[in-house]
Amino acid sequence: GEHSAFGGTAPVHAGNSYHNYDEAFDITHWNGTRDHSIAETRRLKETVRSMNLFKEVIGPGDGDPNHETHLHLGGLLRQPTAAEKVRLKALFN
Repeated sequence: GEHSAFGGTAPVHAGNSYHNYDEAFDITHWNGTRDHSIAETRRLKETVRSMNLFKEVIGPGDGDPNHETHLHLGGLLRQPTAAEKVRLKALFN
């Protein structure tokens, strides 16, 4: 969410937010309990962060109360490789 291709962007972001330029999006994993969903979102965050794909990777466990239930990705640095895409898909299979 929080991108024009995924339902639009709410007017809650800072003026210089990547969201305002369609250069960010948020991911919320909802499957099972709330705690399970947050844990899965944290796992995705850690994997994406390790790949160095985005300038901003903020999510559960980072201490930001605005991102404790979802993952924010902003400022794409590079496209993921084919192997990285396989790794990401495997997280939820």
